[in-house]
Amino acid sequence: MIITPARDESRWLLWLNPNRKLSRNWLINSELPLNKTVQINSLSPEMSVIAMIKALSSGNCSIVLGWLPTLSPSCLQHLEHAAQLGNSIGFVMRPENINCARGHSNQLKIHSNYYH
Repeated sequence: MIITPARDESRWLLWLNPNRKLSRNWLINSELPLNKTVQINSLSPEMSVIAMIKALSSGNCSIVLGWLPTLSPSCLQHLEHAAQLGNSIGFVMRPENINCARGHSNQLKIHSNYYH
């Protein structure tokens, strides 16, 4: 299943990235709204978590994608609550070499070459 914001969606798509620039061609080919897509780079892991919580809860973003460190159950609850408050969708991404907590059932591996 692919989730993309509708072209007429008035809210933003926010990417909190690990110091890489998104490929403009990929965004265009994915039919994501360029005029409603924002990317923030060079945040520390702690600031990325805080920025994601704020963006999710603000109601200004339809989708927030964040590359985050391993998170505590409490932090995951804060992100979930923020998404509910802002009626937003949040995706937490991690580099492949970070081990997830055992027993965590929401694991999905997505390999991507959509950066330059």
